[in-house]
Amino acid sequence: MIVAASAETARLMAKVEHATAEIERINAEAERNAVAKAEADAEIVRLSSIIVAFARHRFGPRSEKLDDDQFELVMEDLSIAIAKVEAKLGFTSFWCGK
Repeated sequence: MIVAASAETARLMAKVEHATAEIERINAEAERNAVAKAEADAEIVRLSSIIVAFARHRFGPRSEKLDDDQFELVMEDLSIAIAKVEAKLGFTSFWCGK
């Protein structure tokens, strides 16, 4: 009887150790995800401000117009930057027809 209880205790302790290791792994992954999200959010804010500035420059009441090729180049650069952020986060959006 004592041997069976001892074996059961050992089995339960192994489960606790495994669960503890899994919790630590999940916490580390959550921390990495939080850092990646913060970086992506900062990049999104930066890119959004660039888009707003170019839209204001292009469509504002007293704007100096960029020629179409310059504007398209800027928009292409922004699309690439957005795609990089999305790839880092593992998703795609409506940007650029994706």
